[in-house]
Formats: sequence, C-alpha cells, structure tokens
Amino acid sequence: MVPSSIFLCSVILIIRAVRGEGYQVYTKNPASNCVEGINDALTEVTFGDIDPDAVYYTGLCNSVYHTTSLALSTMKWCTTQKQKDKGWKLMNHYCEEYGSVSLPSWEELSSKVNQSNLIEDVNTVDPTIIGTVFNSTIVLSEEAWWAGQHTDDVWTTEEGYHHGFGWGLYILVGLAILFGTLNRLFAVFVRSYSASVSSPQEVSPFSHKSRWYTMYRKHIEVPALFGYKHSQASAWGFLSIPTRIQGLFIFGYVALNVIFTSVGYHTFYENVYWYGQKDTQIIRYLSDRTGIMCFYNLPLLWCLAGRNDVILWMTGWSYSTLNLFHRWVARIAVLQAIVHSAGYTWLERGYIAVEMKEQYWWTGVIATIVMSLLIPFSVRPFREKFYELFLLIHIVLALVTLVTCWYHVKIWDGAYDPWIWASVAVWAMDRVIRVIRGIVLTYKALSKSGINTKATIPWSSSDQKGLIRLTITTSIKIIPQPGQYYFIYTPYSLKPWENHPFTLASWTVNANDTTLNFLVAPLKGATKRWQKKILKNQERQIDMRLLLEGPYGHTNPVEQYDKVLFLVGGSGITSILPYLYKLKLISIQVPEPTIREIRVIWIVKDQNYAKDVLDNELREYVDMGACGDIPTKVDLYVTRGGANGQQDLVGSLGYDTTESSPTSASSSPGITSTPMIEKIESQNINEPSTDTNNDGELSTSNSDMELGSSASKEKITKSVGLTIHQGKPIVKDLVHQSVNGLVGSERLAVSACGPSKLMDDARASVCEIYGNGENQVDGKRIEYFEESFCW
Repeated sequence: MVPSSIFLCSVILIIRAVRGEGYQVYTKNPASNCVEGINDALTEVTFGDIDPDAVYYTGLCNSVYHTTSLALSTMKWCTTQKQKDKGWKLMNHYCEEYGSVSLPSWEELSSKVNQSNLIEDVNTVDPTIIGTVFNSTIVLSEEAWWAGQHTDDVWTTEEGYHHGFGWGLYILVGLAILFGTLNRLFAVFVRSYSASVSSPQEVSPFSHKSRWYTMYRKHIEVPALFGYKHSQASAWGFLSIPTRIQGLFIFGYVALNVIFTSVGYHTFYENVYWYGQKDTQIIRYLSDRTGIMCFYNLPLLWCLAGRNDVILWMTGWSYSTLNLFHRWVARIAVLQAIVHSAGYTWLERGYIAVEMKEQYWWTGVIATIVMSLLIPFSVRPFREKFYELFLLIHIVLALVTLVTCWYHVKIWDGAYDPWIWASVAVWAMDRVIRVIRGIVLTYKALSKSGINTKATIPWSSSDQKGLIRLTITTSIKIIPQPGQYYFIYTPYSLKPWENHPFTLASWTVNANDTTLNFLVAPLKGATKRWQKKILKNQERQIDMRLLLEGPYGHTNPVEQYDKVLFLVGGSGITSILPYLYKLKLISIQVPEPTIREIRVIWIVKDQNYAKDVLDNELREYVDMGACGDIPTKVDLYVTRGGANGQQDLVGSLGYDTTESSPTSASSSPGITSTPMIEKIESQNINEPSTDTNNDGELSTSNSDMELGSSASKEKITKSVGLTIHQGKPIVKDLVHQSVNGLVGSERLAVSACGPSKLMDDARASVCEIYGNGENQVDGKRIEYFEESFCW
C-alpha cells in the first residue's frame, strides 16, 4: 500500500504543477488584462501597415500603427504601473513566441508617435467602425477600453471557474475518502465498545450514540438506494443499484458536476470576441467548461479502476464499490466530452470541412466517439457474459482515448498534459505493482523446475466433472486471512496475461513458505482447460506452475461476535471456508474465544456439488458438529432432485441412517432430511429455480412442516452437524431465528455470499430488524457483511 499512497501524492503534485497563463484559479483578475483588453479592442479594426498574409502576431507586432496605438492607449487607460508592466511583458511574450519579433517598450513607442496624425477617442466596438482600416495611430475611447478589458476579465474569470470547479471535484473525492475512513473507524469503535459491554443493563455514556449508529445502519449504510435490489441488476439488467450511502456519494458527485457545469457564466453585449452574441458566448464557455472538467475526471477514472489503491485500505470499501464509482465517473466524463464536442461543432458549423483537416479537431472527434463507445461496451450484461472480450475492448478504447486526447490538446503547448500523464502514470503504476506482487509471491514458479501447484478433481459425474482443488505453494512465507482473493496467472500458456480472481479456501503456514488451497468451479476459458487436462490423467491429478497476484480483499471481523450466521448459495460456500478455518484456529489458540456458535445456511441446486464439498472441506465440521471447539451447525437446502435424490445424497455421505417422524427429528442430533411439504410439491423443483420475492419463496419453517403428510419420514444419521432440507428457505425467517436466539448482550454477525437475490434478501432482512421496536435490535448487536466481487 505504501507505493500506492506515494504515487497518489505524486499525482496530486503533478496536477498542482500545471502552469501557464490563463490556467490558474484566480481569486481576482490578473493585472495584465488591461493591456490585453486594449489589444483585443484594437483588433476590432485594422491598420494599413499590417501585412494581410502575415501570421496574426507577426502582423500586429510589426505594425507601427497598431503598436503605437497600443502604447498610447496603455498610457491613458492602465492607471497602475503594475498593469502596464505586466501587460506589456505578456504582449512582448506573445510577439516573441508567436510572431518572432520583440516588442519595444511602451515608453519608446509613445515617444515616436506623430501627434499630427493621431486620432483620439476611437470607439472600435461601435458597429459602424468595426472593420475600419486606419493609416494612423489611434487612442481608444473609454467605451472601447472598457469593452476590451471587461472581455478579458470575463474570460479569465471563466477560466478560473473552469479549473476551480475541477479542483472542487477533487475536494469532493477527498471528503468522500475522509468520510469513508471515519466511518470505518467509527464502526471499529462501536464493535470494540459493544464487545466490552457485559450486559444489556449496563449503563453507557455512549448509549445515545448507539441509537444514532442503529439509525445510521438501518437508513443510510446498509439498505439499497431504493427498493431492495442492490446485488441484483436493475433497469432491465443494465444497471447496478448502489447502497444508500454509495448513492449519496454518487448523487453528490453527479450533482456537483451538473452544478459546476451550469453556473458561473457571465455574458454581455459588448464582448469584443463575440459582439452582440450572448448565445455564442454561453456555448463557448460551456464547451470549455465541460472539456476541462472532463480532463479533471480522467485521473479519477484511472485511480478508481486499479486494484492497488490506497483508497481501499483507508476506507475499507470493496473493489466492487470503487468499481461502481469508476463507472459513474466514466458516465459523467463521457457526457462532458459529448457536450464539449457538440458545442464546438455548433460554434464552427460553417467551417467543419476546414477544421477536419486540423489534427486537434479530428483527434478530438475520435476521442469523443471512442469514449462514447466505452459505455455500451461496459453495460452489466456484456461484462458478465463476455468478460474477456469486454476487458480487451475496454483496454484498447481507453488507450485510444488517452492518445487522441493528448493530440487534441497538443496546441496548448503542454498545458493539459499533466492530466494525461497522471492517468498514464496511474495505469502504469498499477500494472507495475501487479507484476511485482506476482513475482515476489510466486517467483519460483518461473524457474525450470518451478512446479508449485497440484490440481486435482477427486469426484465427477456424468453431468458435471467436479470441482478443481488447487494447492499452490508460495515462494515466500505469508499469513493469509479470510476474505482474501488472489488473481491466478498461467505464465507459460498462450495467454499469460489472462488472470481471474479466486477466493482462498484454507491455508497452511510452513517454515519458509505457505500452502494456499483454492476451490474452483470450472466454467470456461482457463478453468475449463484445466479440467480437461486433469480428467485426461488417470489419477485425476496434474502438476502445474501458476503465478499468484495478491492478496486482495478485506477480512470481516466475525470473530468479534458471539454468534455467526453464514448465508451462502451455490459456490458461495467457498467464501466462508476460510472463515471457518480461521475460527477453528482461534478456538484452538484462544482459551475462551468470543464466538460461541456458528450456523451455516447453504442453498444449493446440485446435489453432487453439495456432496463433493461435504465429503471434503465441510466433512470435519459436520462430523464433529463443531469448528474446533465452537458448536457449528450446517443447514443444507437442496432445491433440485426431489425426495428420492435427497435420500440418495444422505446415503452417499457414508453415514449410518435411521428413520423417524418429523417431530422426533427436531430434537434428535444429526443429519436430517426434512420431508417434502405440500407447498414445495406444488412446484416442479426439477426445473431450474428462479428468483422470486419472499411471498413466492419455498419454506421449510415449522408451520409449513405441519402441512406435510403425517406419514412422511426423515433419515437421521449419527452426524451431529448437518441438517438437509428440501426447497428454499425464507431468508428473513432465518435471520429472525438467529436474532431471537441471542441471549443477554450477545451479538450476531450475518455474512452473505451467493446469488444476487440471496444477498439482497439478507440485506433487506437485516435492515428490517434494526431498530428499537418489538423484535428489533440495535446496530451494535447485529451487523451485516457481504462477500461479493463484481466486475
């Protein structure tokens, strides 16, 4: 994390180093505006000694009439010496830089004026005079001088707003990071304080803060922004709804961008750049504002897209949260680019064919088109179904965006390059850190004898080939933690850059290295190739060399709670295995651990999948009914296969079974298969299960069991840690049961991982139970954790 923090500080310093006239945030207009304004007012007319074929500043700076008119008007209207010196220095810079000629001092020029050929009090902004050719020196009238200086004052003020509002976005991001950090510290304080309370009757000077925390958790931090969907896709599957606290930050960011884009414009009729064209002035300022703010958003885009980010460490936010912010910054930046391009297209509508020949113009067009394409190629359905293609397209389009943006602003002599290079630096540093982490962690895999991985499939069936178990030995000794995940590379494959995240299941710390165990469900791509290769081996095992990059993720402090409820679906079981492993180690190492009970609710469609995990990773816990010395119960809900298939599953686990009635089963220890109830029988559970609301979910509650046939039987085994149910549970009932089981000041941690609907149900159930009413508890007694990873 240290390199990340140093790097972010460097980015800020780079951006703060932006220099160049007109690109500072002014608290007042520069003194040079007096002379610049006079020059602008003089250009409303022309002089007979200006070469019409000369470059703009070459013609002006070589014109005796123009330069002497500038000198005399400066003497008359610029009242302070600072205005004269600053302004003349700037004009001389323009003449030398763009006209290749030095401008004499205004005193020298004024002394050479032929007074007999002098015309005073000329209003160059008068429509009847604009464009007039003078063959003599002139002195501006007060109206012309005011119009010129006011034009430059408004211009520099607008430039100040453009950049000031851009910095405002960085301030907002800084405040969000500060808030996230304080929120993390406050949550740690509440958990630590709650753990020190021995009874609910204990009087606390912070009891009112606990109520605030409860309301904060119930109404701000935990719930979805609206409705109850957060993990599930909304808006026809194209959008992810943020949580309420995420929504507040997103709303603040979007609102500030809209406000900053909409305010701070000043137009006036006598503007010498666009005389009498207030609409044109607005469009020009709006186009500049959106273009500049888009550039301010570029480094934010790249910062929020990286894996190695100090923001994650400071705030405790997940990668998914930062990725959500990244997508919203991208949407605003693209919208700003479109408005910027549309505005300039309107301004130059009569010269499009000519402008398209200019590099800055056509590169800007490409940049806007490419940025716009990033949005449809990043929608959630496309990301989830075609991730590898999405990633390739995303990287290519992002690279083209940066290159074309660099050429687009090249005419500004590097004034905007810091934003481009800051984005490049963020991207490059993230990749460098990835490579370093991967090499340091598993560098021995790159040697000729660098076999560091054993991949096995201990089970298979006709319809599913089984889970892959990877045992990877690191090159250095590390101490893993639950909740961590690693990106796995195959360095000697055809696509060595391809990598995917895998959650750590368990580990063994050795003398000089660490053995990490992963449970992989083969889908497609690399995992499918691994599966085929393993199955070709008669022993169903192969040796491999893999590179690991990590660890990433964060650990939820479930060990600080008295009871833990794990709600998992399908392959989400892999997320809780490392927690069970750690809690077992804690129970062995700590004489009296805080945690007193663990309950695992596992909802699974495939019985063979369930059998595989129960036979291996969960075997110890269901055999002993404990995780170390901590009482542990696993409730398995099988949603497919019917009663016969369920009985086959019970038998295949290798336990001795007996039969009993449902009523006796409730009091008997062991592995239990609940009977099929009428509500479940009404649905064909051999069909794929679909997401439904709570009213349509399948239930195995006691009231439902009474509706079943009295002749139904259950299979009881000698195991004390497993109960098998058929159908889907009601998540809300499971959470309420666990809360009702709390005694005294006991606290509950609810951790969910699995299908999106399961996590949304868990989130909504916890939010509902927060409060001070009947059957509700305060925020320090129950906390919700979510294990999820979203692209």
